[in-house]
Amino acid sequence: PGHSAGVEMFTSGLLGGIAACGADPLEVNVLDGTLAQWQTLVPTGGIRWRESRMPLRTDTRYGQRARRWIRPELRDSRTVRSMITMARRRSSDRHSGADVVLVPTGTGPLPPRPSVVVMHDFRAHQAAFRAPGYADQQDRNMEEAAAVVVSWPHPYQEAMRRFPHAADRIVLIPVPPLQLPARPVPVGPEPGLLVYPSSTAPHKNHASLLEAMARLPDCRLVCPGPLVEP
Repeated sequence: PGHSAGVEMFTSGLLGGIAACGADPLEVNVLDGTLAQWQTLVPTGGIRWRESRMPLRTDTRYGQRARRWIRPELRDSRTVRSMITMARRRSSDRHSGADVVLVPTGTGPLPPRPSVVVMHDFRAHQAAFRAPGYADQQDRNMEEAAAVVVSWPHPYQEAMRRFPHAADRIVLIPVPPLQLPARPVPVGPEPGLLVYPSSTAPHKNHASLLEAMARLPDCRLVCPGPLVEP
């Protein structure tokens, strides 16, 4: 929670909907230390939560340091991504009793059980953001997943073009609106307040955003996204 609004909104809405149906037992694996936040996002009962550790994360002190000093072409390479995938698979929770697993990020390793994968986009295949290691993992996930969920029309169409043989396993499910509890607003809205809730990875293009802000002297910019690339 707090690191990827699109995936969070989709996953919390999907989990709430499945739990509300009550037809099947639902077990959810979440990162160690995030259980309370997920239970706030999905206050529905009938969910068995399990916390799992994941090594080599980019939001830790060591992960951020590695991303800062290791060149992108190296950390995005097939060799590095294969090593990370192997480490994460070896450390995954093997004692879970779930027969189907939801994997909310399309570039993560799949467990040995049937998996439903959420594909955010396919930029790792594009020339401007070419990342062979991530692209290879996405290709493997597209081949091995029992089902693939895409939340936006453009990447959905791209998935259908790239993987026509998997068309019967690819579905388009839009991101649900995030319904937060109604709270009284203590003050009125601030005129000219702009919010850009995105991580600081290069493809988010904060440089162009700052150039645009020079033309908006009466506006104030707030960037609450995580420092992926300090």
